[in-house]
Amino acid sequence: MNFGKVAFGTLLLVAGVLLLAIRLGLVPPDTPGFLLRFWPVLLIAFGLAFLAGALKNPFLGCLASILIVGGVAVGVFWMIQRHEGAKVSRGVASIDLGRAKVGSLTVRVRTFAGGFDLIGAPAKSRTLYVAVRNSAGDSASGYRFFASGKTGALEWPQRLDGLGLAPPGGGVDVQVPLHLELGDSGRPDQIHIGGALSTAHIRIAQDVPVQLLVRSPLTARTLPSDFVKETQGRGKGLVYAARGRGRVVKIFADGNLLHVKIERIPGKEILNGRR
Repeated sequence: MNFGKVAFGTLLLVAGVLLLAIRLGLVPPDTPGFLLRFWPVLLIAFGLAFLAGALKNPFLGCLASILIVGGVAVGVFWMIQRHEGAKVSRGVASIDLGRAKVGSLTVRVRTFAGGFDLIGAPAKSRTLYVAVRNSAGDSASGYRFFASGKTGALEWPQRLDGLGLAPPGGGVDVQVPLHLELGDSGRPDQIHIGGALSTAHIRIAQDVPVQLLVRSPLTARTLPSDFVKETQGRGKGLVYAARGRGRVVKIFADGNLLHVKIERIPGKEILNGRR
């Protein structure tokens, strides 16, 4: 028997069950990030599996699978207890857009088995708030904000050496001021959503024009009735647009197994959303 393949199959099975439990709300979404901190356990498990095949020892092969299943089970139990005890870290930071002197904003977010929420700040606010949901607290959960002229950009996770790897199960909440000192009511120019197995929930006022570009056929969409599908060239994805007044907010969905949900809200509030 090839115990290495058995261990790999066990790992895929456990990973699938864990991600499904996260989507169903049975397990905290930041559990994968916590489990990945103990990745050397996988080396031990696969080492035992390969030894079992070389020595033809079924006991070592079973021990490898038990180590994978048991390790994940203990980690899940630990994370559930931490959440119930409210011992989950949540990094919160604020950016003074008035001091940065920006009049337009681009938001780029990439998640894996996590979520992205775009919410509205009070009308007189000039502060951009970023809250990261990731109990592992690794450096990869940090954000990056930079300004070029009057244009600002918020990026999460921050890119290191050209890579921007999202912590599994992590999420980010971005609170955008409704009115910047410059620009069209402070609404962001572009919102880039990437990653996999994630949810993005955005609520936009009824009078704001929006253009959604979906580049992957595996991206689910929940859109208001005023969104109309537009013709797009081959290989460029699908485009959905809604008319309104002022500057268009462009939303780019680039990933697999994403769910992008956009809602219209009444009144003059520009942006407001929740997961």
